[in-house]
Amino acid sequence: MTVRLGDHVVRAGGALEDTRLVTTTSFTGNEQQRSLFPGERSHRRFYTGTCIDDVAMPCDVTTASQLTYRTVYAAIYAEDTFTLMPGLSIDAGLRGELMWVGTRLHFSSELAPRAGVVWDVLGGGRSRLWASYGRSFAMLPAGLGTTVIQRDATVEDFELGPASGRVHDAGSAFLVEPRVRPITQDEVTLGAQVVFTSALRATLWGQGRWLRHGLETTAEAFENPGGHGDIAATRETEVVALEVEVRRPATVLRAGVMWGRTVGSWAGPFDPRQGANFLQGADWDADASNLYGPLPTNLGGRVFAEAERRATLGEVELAVATRLTAASGRPRNALANGIDGIVELLPRGSAGDNPVVTQINLRVAARWRGVDVTLDVFNLFDRRDVTNLDEIYSDDLVRPISGGSASDLVFLKSEDGSAAHRRTAFQLPLAYQAPLSAALGVHKAF
Repeated sequence: MTVRLGDHVVRAGGALEDTRLVTTTSFTGNEQQRSLFPGERSHRRFYTGTCIDDVAMPCDVTTASQLTYRTVYAAIYAEDTFTLMPGLSIDAGLRGELMWVGTRLHFSSELAPRAGVVWDVLGGGRSRLWASYGRSFAMLPAGLGTTVIQRDATVEDFELGPASGRVHDAGSAFLVEPRVRPITQDEVTLGAQVVFTSALRATLWGQGRWLRHGLETTAEAFENPGGHGDIAATRETEVVALEVEVRRPATVLRAGVMWGRTVGSWAGPFDPRQGANFLQGADWDADASNLYGPLPTNLGGRVFAEAERRATLGEVELAVATRLTAASGRPRNALANGIDGIVELLPRGSAGDNPVVTQINLRVAARWRGVDVTLDVFNLFDRRDVTNLDEIYSDDLVRPISGGSASDLVFLKSEDGSAAHRRTAFQLPLAYQAPLSAALGVHKAF
């Protein structure tokens, strides 16, 4: 709902979303058979109801496991945009949210204030200064149900020569800490844009985002890590960017430079090393002393240049555009398969950066009698820059080097006191930039 009251534009509204995710999991042939050595075999199946670790007792096995996860999201908001004078507008609002995942994880008092101001200092649309502040709360997807609601219940019957046995897993979810708090992010943006001539404009802006109360599983429960002497789950991002644009009747040129950093201890629900972990990653399962540092999304430096040219050849409208980018590589880690699994040997991101990644893309488009044809070419010069390296330094049972540096790795000791063995694959390339590719499209509206 939107209402204009003099110099005020007032908006109010709400939203409600009730989601159910139903998953069905099954094994080909109704069971999973495994054998580690001759004479040993296990049969893994799903079950419902009750089951105990006694092969002589019945167990309600089933050919598939079906689970239902329910999430509820609701929000109401009110906003007022006030024109203080021509060219100067102020906006303020408040949003209240509710997020529930099943019956065990409830966030019901999420208040998110917003405020902003925009000012045309020079007048006539020739400039713009703006500042804004907002608080937001991370959405909790239904997929989080595997962490806090229920997992598939399985039973494994095994045979070892003449002996047999059974192990079952009820699929219980993680215990939810009673005082758990929602993932909270505060964001501040400042910017300025100046139109020097009808063809030239420049934009400078900066942004900061600070995230608190990250959610993750620990050895104790599903919680906000940091309550048991561990480092807290936080993340902060700062970005500064400058863009210059030259616009002519048939030609547009843009160029810009950006610098930013993302540091903290919480990579979020997706980590390039662990994949989509539904907030049950391994970072806080044991020693968290080296978790703080540049995160995989750390921006570093980035430059770009774009050009677009339009022309007409008879009845055919033509357009050609290209984009050149150069970006810093991802921060490197030094990891080990330690006593507690994968551990950060050194503070996160302190083992250097991957190589700079460059790319040129090209688009050629044409329109003739209502038919649009486009050709997109990615990585035009087939650059094969390295995008990721092997980060496992050692497979020995080792402990993290708290606050250490790369020069300390040669002194790393195993649990038995001997020198740790360095893997020959450490820092060898694992992934490269996608090769030259093209996509051709034809579109006709009838």
